[in-house]
Amino acid sequence: MPGHESFRRRDLPHWDVPGATCFVTTCVHNSIPARGRLDIQRYEAALARRPAPPGHNGDHWRNDRAKLVFARTDHWLDTEPAVRHSENPLLATVVVDALHFAAGERYDLLAYVVMPSHIHWVFRPRDEWVIGLADGAKERSPRERIVHSINRYTALERLRFLGRPGPFWQHESYDHWAATPGSWSGLSPTSRTTR
Repeated sequence: MPGHESFRRRDLPHWDVPGATCFVTTCVHNSIPARGRLDIQRYEAALARRPAPPGHNGDHWRNDRAKLVFARTDHWLDTEPAVRHSENPLLATVVVDALHFAAGERYDLLAYVVMPSHIHWVFRPRDEWVIGLADGAKERSPRERIVHSINRYTALERLRFLGRPGPFWQHESYDHWAATPGSWSGLSPTSRTTR
């Protein structure tokens, strides 16, 4: 498998593993209301104060806490988002078309769902595409290149449709590599858009 394993952190952790399947959640900028962000911060702090459950070491408990915080974030995105741009079928179609554009060439698109305020998608970078990347691939991983391309294109198209400037997507996506299809959090291999 081409590439190299890397771990980086900006505001969120990003762990790239060559040949791994990527699960990405990209949120519309300011899609979680202020009270939701406060709730998530308090929840994360409360979890950090809890001792690790019996049989869990520090790393395992830290990973479990991250999953719990992600689930809490996803709850706010699903039930009470502050922004719901993808309720508009034209804006949802921009994302669907973009996801399919390089599928089969740069990556295998395994599953996705377009929600009113965010998208979940699962893909695996294609080895032949990764091998063909120039040396600049060290600056951005294959996952980062793919996500950046989708986010940039869809942001420009959606902002043009809305007739306004500014950020469209949150500056970072939530991502992790998925070891098995069972870790895709209930996404089916069939694509869908929800409104």
